[in-house]
Amino acid sequence: MPIGDFMSLFKSLIVDDDEHDASMIDQFLVSHGYQTVIVTSYEQALDKMEHSHYDLALVANTLPDRKGIDLIHTLCSTYPEMYVVAVITGNNRKIETK
Repeated sequence: MPIGDFMSLFKSLIVDDDEHDASMIDQFLVSHGYQTVIVTSYEQALDKMEHSHYDLALVANTLPDRKGIDLIHTLCSTYPEMYVVAVITGNNRKIETK
């Protein structure tokens, strides 16, 4: 099987409530032949995992309903064969100093 065919079988779950960040990650993975699904919360991610198989999960550090690290722990313990990556992005908020 050519490597391109293998990569098209590789399913990725992107978990990020920031539409811009999720879209950038999605575009990168799709351009490299990955199949992707985007969800915006901890609960949505668990629901997707119950109904489909994913090879890779990219998880934002902040989610609206739980911390990203909570989802990472859950995915690693429940789906040990899956690759799980923490995605840490900056934000546009000004850092204030005293």
